[in-house]
Amino acid sequence: MHAKSVLHEMRPALVVTDLRMPVCDGWDLLAFCHERYPHLPVLIMSGDSLGSRPEIESLAAGFLEKPIDVKNFRSEIGRLIPHVVPRSR
Repeated sequence: MHAKSVLHEMRPALVVTDLRMPVCDGWDLLAFCHERYPHLPVLIMSGDSLGSRPEIESLAAGFLEKPIDVKNFRSEIGRLIPHVVPRSR
């Protein structure tokens, strides 16, 4: 199922996306979310550094560089959807 269809069906509290995906890249998904669901936070993760698409990058609620650090990932989730308390280890 395509990510855009999933968004319409499931109405998530947060979108976490990689920039490189086979059908719809993360840039397109970020722009789509901003247009259709402006209050839906989108967290981008990538092995590439930011700076190539500043007009779209600014729409993201956050950015995590790969490889992902689980502690930082949980922290970002807690920041973006505060009613979800990530379990600590």
